[in-house]
Amino acid sequence: MDRILPLLADAEPGVYMIDENDMLRLVHDHQGGEYALTDVIEFFELGTAIDELAVDIVEFDRFELRELKSMANAYEKSYPAEFIAMCLEIHEAAIAVPGDTVRFFATF
Repeated sequence: MDRILPLLADAEPGVYMIDENDMLRLVHDHQGGEYALTDVIEFFELGTAIDELAVDIVEFDRFELRELKSMANAYEKSYPAEFIAMCLEIHEAAIAVPGDTVRFFATF
């Protein structure tokens, strides 16, 4: 975690993850508007917030990631398009990453 936070400090606004090559990768380019990574927890009750000071961090297990796609599709007309796009991009990016959980970092 200590090596990730300095990289995120200079990153463009968006959602990032550590990919299968242990590299920081942009998953969702922030599209403006009033939405946040932590809204997934509030709106869909999925994911776990990881307490850090500099950025929002949300961790999802595999079940939650499958549910995230389902919830985004089911509620696409109920939430801002930017938020739904972020949810779907998080789901898509997590498919290639091994492990039981995947963490995402937001810089907006």
